[in-house]
Amino acid sequence: AGLVALGLLAAARRSASLALLPLSAAAVVAGYVLFAVRYPSTDGDTIKGTYLLMALPAAAVSAAFLVEALRPHRRAWAIAGIAALCALVAIQLPFLVL
Repeated sequence: AGLVALGLLAAARRSASLALLPLSAAAVVAGYVLFAVRYPSTDGDTIKGTYLLMALPAAAVSAAFLVEALRPHRRAWAIAGIAALCALVAIQLPFLVL
């Protein structure tokens, strides 16, 4: 959602610097699809992790942009949003610590 929002903002402002982040993520996805089509894997073991590492900075900045853009201005909603983000991290923690 953050990448889409940054792409739309870049198109509205006609800013090449804002468009660089969504375009780099799109290039990573296109590179992965091209590699997966060109060199198919019969055992299901692909190199998705390598491509995801290259897309991680774009995803992190885009997620931060989205959180900042959707940040509520009332204190109660801000605390609820922070609690929801903390709950999501707590749910994902067992998967992060392998």
